[in-house]
Amino acid sequence: SAGGAHPHTTARVRASFGRGPVDAAGVAMDCGGDRGVLCMAVSESANEVVLGSSDHALYGFNITNGRLTRTLYSKRFGHSEWVTCAGYMADGRLLSGGMDNKLCLWSARGASCTELLGHTSSVSCMSVSPTVGVAISGSYDRTLRVWDVRGGGGGGMVLSGHKGAVLDIAWAPGGGGGPSVVSGGRDGVACVWDVGGGGGSVSEMRGHKGHVTSVAWCDASGGGGDVNSPGWVEAWRFRDCVTDSAYSIDFSADARTLVVGAFTRSPNTATGRIGRVHVFRRGSDEKVSTWARDGAID
Repeated sequence: SAGGAHPHTTARVRASFGRGPVDAAGVAMDCGGDRGVLCMAVSESANEVVLGSSDHALYGFNITNGRLTRTLYSKRFGHSEWVTCAGYMADGRLLSGGMDNKLCLWSARGASCTELLGHTSSVSCMSVSPTVGVAISGSYDRTLRVWDVRGGGGGGMVLSGHKGAVLDIAWAPGGGGGPSVVSGGRDGVACVWDVGGGGGSVSEMRGHKGHVTSVAWCDASGGGGDVNSPGWVEAWRFRDCVTDSAYSIDFSADARTLVVGAFTRSPNTATGRIGRVHVFRRGSDEKVSTWARDGAID
């Protein structure tokens, strides 16, 4: 899974993945106005989902009934630009990033935050360790920053190596906060960073002809094994995706299902393209079955 599965959701994901949602109709959550929702984060323990918006605010909703519970924005606290990413910490606090170059560390309840400053351009992505008080952020300033969020959120290492904006980040499997982090950038390079020893050394993986928009770790052992052991990463290659532009990927908790979100050309839609979700499932016989569903993009 991307960054390692959260310890409180792994079992549920494995049991219910093939059955679909409990309520097919879902629960509507309306932020109001005409601004777009750009990101979201879910806390099962707090029964809350937070939506980040282009109106500079984050909105917290009760998962069960869809009611608005808090608005994370005021004259004193919050972002002054679009909110681009958000994620919960293990203790219930929320971390968000925005186009105002900063991250906000929000309290578990209420609407106050501490600002984490250091990036010199828009924060594009971030990943919070589910088990330790460490987070990492990526930016259009071409750097990653490691933050110690156990207290007030002090800045740590600055990781430099990308020659373009950093677009996605994922911790290595094994509980997060481990020695390795992978990042993808607009320079077409995926970088693996060794941050465990404090040195921030990097290994580059090249081969993409376009932007690397999404990264994920595949823990082939199905658990939190040693990321340096042979065979823990496997290559997934599928001809079905050759004509599509893939924008997002993720693995299931057992590392046997890969989901790919993509765009493909379609002359029958107003925009000339449709969204496509590919699902690849590797069975016990090691054969791969595929499934795809299309949807028009307005």
